[in-house]
Amino acid sequence: MPPHAVPKPRHPLSNDHSRLDEARFSDGQRFLLWCLFVGLLCGLAAVGFHWGIHSLFTTLWNFASKLPTPWFATVMIVAPSFGD
Repeated sequence: MPPHAVPKPRHPLSNDHSRLDEARFSDGQRFLLWCLFVGLLCGLAAVGFHWGIHSLFTTLWNFASKLPTPWFATVMIVAPSFGD
């Protein structure tokens, strides 16, 4: 480029991919992000599953505690067999 020539400023929407190449993640970084994302989703699923089981047991306990003692024991022993 001659010394008197002034470079043209780049348009923000130009096809120059150098800024895109700088912003991309490497394979290792992308793998780490996916692991974090999947781990977060699995953790939320585990917490939801635990909360569901806890709520179901609390509901069953409240229902069975209003029954006479033999029926309470029967409900608490038999209820897990109806899981499917």
